[in-house]
Amino acid sequence: QDSLSFAVQLLAGKTDYRITLLSINPARPGRIMNWKLQIENQGTDTLTNKLVTLVKDPRLEFVSSDIIPVTISGDTIRWSISTLLPLNTIQVNIDIQAKSPPTLNVGDTLSSLALIDSIMDIFPVDNISILRQVSQGAVDPNDKVENNGGVLSKTDYDIGSHLNYTIRFQNTGNDTAFNVVVRDTLQNK
Repeated sequence: QDSLSFAVQLLAGKTDYRITLLSINPARPGRIMNWKLQIENQGTDTLTNKLVTLVKDPRLEFVSSDIIPVTISGDTIRWSISTLLPLNTIQVNIDIQAKSPPTLNVGDTLSSLALIDSIMDIFPVDNISILRQVSQGAVDPNDKVENNGGVLSKTDYDIGSHLNYTIRFQNTGNDTAFNVVVRDTLQNK
């Protein structure tokens, strides 16, 4: 008897699942993130009819997944895995929308949790996966100043003198600023 067949016999009938929640891109306020939820059968028995649960941070909105959830209740999303053979993996691709400020701001930490039940699992510590992400994004302390410092003489007003403004934009955040538009609207007065 070779060592491989001995190991297979030794582990026959063993239940061992693993779940991993991964983010493919950074958490950015107001943007969609792509997550991967991996369910692995590392044991020697076939996984059947198991519920996989994702509890997302309340500052995130579930958009869609390539496997249809069986239930969505508040921040909890559940999928049913009907069959997963030994040493195989199923992946659920998930789109999650990060809420915009002030609900989610640059620098806030998001925490989400995925789990699969641990009934009969010989190594249950890997049946929970926690995903923590610090949201990142551009921070733009914009300002506008007029060259007269807010004082306009009646004479300058009467002759229709121009007002000159300086508009400043900068990014002091921890990520790239996307689709920057600087727009200034003056009152008709």
